[in-house]
Amino acid sequence: MKLQRKRQILYCLVILIVLALTAVTGVLLRSTFMDIRQREVKQILHFYSDNIMLQLHGNLNEADTLAQMALTAEDGNNEWFEKAAAPLLEKEEVRYVCLVDGDIMDIALPKDRYGSQVGHDLKDFSYVYTMAKVVKELVVEGPVIMESDTDSQEVFLFLQPIIGNGAYLGEVVVALDRDFVLQQFGLDYLADQGYDYELWRVDPQNGNKEVVAVSQDGIDFSHAAKTTFYLPTQWNLSIQPTNGWISSAYNTGIAVICSLTAILLLLLACSIYKLFVQKRILTQYERKDGQTGLYNQVGFTEALDQWKSGAGSQIILFYFVFEGYGQVSQAIGLSEEAVFLKSIPGRLEEFIENPFIAGYFGSGHFAVAVREDMNDNQQEDFAKGLSLELLMKVRLYGEKSFLNARYQYIRCSQGRTASEEIAAVIRDYYMRQSKESPVRMLTEKCRMLIEGQNDVVFDEYTDLEMMELSKTFNQYRKQVEQMAYTDPMFHVGNRRKYLRDANMLISYDQKRRFRLFCVDICSFSQYNELFSADIGDQILREVLQRLSHPFGTYLYRINGDVFLGISMSGENEEIVAARLQQLFSDPVSAGNASFALQVRIAVCEYPAYGDTPEVLLDRIQTALRFAKESNQKIMVYSHSLDRIIRTEADILRRLKSGIQQRSLEVWYQPLCTWKRELMRLRKLWCACRTEKAAIFQHFRSFRWQSAAEW
Repeated sequence: MKLQRKRQILYCLVILIVLALTAVTGVLLRSTFMDIRQREVKQILHFYSDNIMLQLHGNLNEADTLAQMALTAEDGNNEWFEKAAAPLLEKEEVRYVCLVDGDIMDIALPKDRYGSQVGHDLKDFSYVYTMAKVVKELVVEGPVIMESDTDSQEVFLFLQPIIGNGAYLGEVVVALDRDFVLQQFGLDYLADQGYDYELWRVDPQNGNKEVVAVSQDGIDFSHAAKTTFYLPTQWNLSIQPTNGWISSAYNTGIAVICSLTAILLLLLACSIYKLFVQKRILTQYERKDGQTGLYNQVGFTEALDQWKSGAGSQIILFYFVFEGYGQVSQAIGLSEEAVFLKSIPGRLEEFIENPFIAGYFGSGHFAVAVREDMNDNQQEDFAKGLSLELLMKVRLYGEKSFLNARYQYIRCSQGRTASEEIAAVIRDYYMRQSKESPVRMLTEKCRMLIEGQNDVVFDEYTDLEMMELSKTFNQYRKQVEQMAYTDPMFHVGNRRKYLRDANMLISYDQKRRFRLFCVDICSFSQYNELFSADIGDQILREVLQRLSHPFGTYLYRINGDVFLGISMSGENEEIVAARLQQLFSDPVSAGNASFALQVRIAVCEYPAYGDTPEVLLDRIQTALRFAKESNQKIMVYSHSLDRIIRTEADILRRLKSGIQQRSLEVWYQPLCTWKRELMRLRKLWCACRTEKAAIFQHFRSFRWQSAAEW
């Protein structure tokens, strides 16, 4: 009776599968017909989007000509604008014309209706006036109701900026009647051809959808084809057939085809279903492991052979072994072992995204073959990640322990069979294990710690004594790392921690910008000299407390009274530096006194002025020294500062070289009052014309007088 019921269930499943295939066939047929219709609609959308852009940028853009005329017009004389705009205002569709000079409304026509706008700033109008200034290209907005329009007519605004030598000089705005603009788009032709349409745009201020034109109200356009264009705000045109994407005649034909297909599939499925199910059941018993549901060694070998015979990506074979699994499984009992083994397939499916096959060879030995192209680093990362995913958590002798899966992997080649591949990976695993021992691994990791590596992790071991030793080493490593990267006095990051954190930020994303802010307390030594070291420490603690808010964990003490912070904010560096200065506007209390601190701040940006933490630190310290020498409160490292520093260094280098080579010369320039001497000679000439010899003798003596007499 049970067998008959199972057969009935199996037959029902076969029928459901056939019906599902039939439904998929119907869906595919509908999708094919819809694709044909959608390709036609996309061509129509492409034509209409090009036509709308052509109309807006060409035929309807009356503001472009006036903007070009404004660019060549004389400054301060805008009488030409009223003459040039007069023919436009005579057109029935033109509602408004204005000229903006810089940020000020200069002319607004007709004057009787919009003359009150003259003299107003751009910020007094709609945001699109400012948008045209920012984007420096044509902006189309509409339909809108203009300010100061008592008739509340809806218009389209064409805002054409006036650009000279890449700079914004002003803009020309022309408002056209809404119905006239929509008529130029030719959207009514779509309705005549059996299409519903909806022209809408996205409001850049709040992101809401604003419908510009629609064929009929109350139509759902969620399945319509859509095209997008920018003016520069986002505009969208959605169209769909009025009678639906697939007509009733097509639906009837698809239903007939699906019915015939279902009948044929049911007849065919009934004849082969019994044989298929029986063969599948026998195969499962022969090739699957009963505890995990994965392939056994025979089944895994056959599946791997099938993979290798087919075309596809490179196959990577991974071998995982839980050392000491037999001892642990006896300690935890059969029930816990069964729970662990049953969880393995789910863990594999959750971790591996690419096609894979997995097998369980017994006694904690697993094999996984993955079809994916991996380099050596990716293979190692995959093996490490999967070994952590397969981590066995057990409780031995009342304590929680972890059993790691050791691994080995090889890249499968076409010249070997699956059995040879499995034998090769097992052989490589045991050859590597014979060269490695827990004691040797612990010794090597201690040596790595001595050499200064900070990413050393001591693994867990099944041996209790080795596990306790590994835990002790891990605790010691954490304490040493805390001492190495923390300022012992103020428990904040030191220079080493900055270098490590900055290296991590750069290696994670080399294109991500961040800035260094160096804060130096002016004349800090006087507080220690005039008061005491305790007062100085209290002042530094208060400074750290104030700086911890903007920088958080990215705050470091790199010198006695010099602090460094990393900021990933996109704000302007001078604004952030000014905000840091504001943090110290209030006096700092220490002991029974309060002190008004003055700080200097230097700023340097990554990657603009340095691609390594060391270069960035060197340059921000250079900027801080320059700020001290020039008595400036804020100094931002830039190319100009770099040139000044290089020039000073070059002058010092040349002076040092000249002193060493004794090539410096001292030149003296006499200071002569030539005008006074010439006046005296002229008087002497007039008084004694006949005594030329005396004059020449005087001139000769004047010529050879020493520089000190002059």
